[in-house]
Amino acid sequence: RCKSSAAVIETTAYAAFCALLSVLASLVTPCEKMGESGLEYVAFNCGAGEYNPVASLLVATSHSSVKLLFSGTNAGEIRSSSSLLAFVTYTALNVGLAGLPVPGGAFTATMQMGGLFGRSVGAVCKTLGICSTASGVYAVVGSAAMLCGFKQMTLASVIIVVECVNDFGLAPV
Repeated sequence: RCKSSAAVIETTAYAAFCALLSVLASLVTPCEKMGESGLEYVAFNCGAGEYNPVASLLVATSHSSVKLLFSGTNAGEIRSSSSLLAFVTYTALNVGLAGLPVPGGAFTATMQMGGLFGRSVGAVCKTLGICSTASGVYAVVGSAAMLCGFKQMTLASVIIVVECVNDFGLAPV
């Protein structure tokens, strides 16, 4: 009985720590003006017609964050610094999550970590003039690579990610 109470307390404390760190990372990020992509962002601490890019990636659900990362229509709306800050924060929180005494899946978390890193790399490459591809494609590649590395199911991971994007032109088969 004491052991299960300790597990609940530990899990609740870590959830509070995750929320606090996500909020702090979002607060240090400046607000951006709404773009023309029509995607749904999180306003968090911003005025009307503005959004917080880090809050849109960390405070929102994993599903909506991955959707923002994979999108090819929101180029320039999520800067590389915002993606990188969200990646560092999300990865650090997921490292601690593995030690909790409760079961939890890491599939979408792995997709999101890869997408955040890939999107950061794509945005930096575009800024430096190395590539002209939308950073959403880099998010898809990063997500597939992260899944392949962590889950060790190479082709299945790539097909799952490509299916999420609904663009089979990205598949290597």
